[in-house]
Amino acid sequence: MAPATLRRSLSLWQVTLSGIGVILGAGVYALIGPAAAQAGNALWLAFLLAGLTAGLTAYAYARLARLAPRNSPEFQYTALPLLCTWLLLHAGMASIVAALGLSLILLAASWWSAMLTASRRRWIEAVR
Repeated sequence: MAPATLRRSLSLWQVTLSGIGVILGAGVYALIGPAAAQAGNALWLAFLLAGLTAGLTAYAYARLARLAPRNSPEFQYTALPLLCTWLLLHAGMASIVAALGLSLILLAASWWSAMLTASRRRWIEAVR
């Protein structure tokens, strides 16, 4: 007897609703404690505002996808007015350089803080 196989029959609509349910469910369970601590009795209002924000974001993405119906509408919307991929490449490289520069600054600050802490400990031990 052949093993039973499952038939793939999920539509795009069903997969989309399943994904939305997973995202919203995980968010609700992960954030209910901190949200309740911050919002108190106005927790329902916080969830209402979050739902409204999520709805407006979904509406904006739907409008954006309708304007540029190809893959990655965010990139298309950004690239179409610029008409120059070199400009996009330059902006991407500039953001990478800025991120690297910021990480180096933070690394230097943490190193300096560690050195100050070590020298302060040595000075306190010398004074004792």
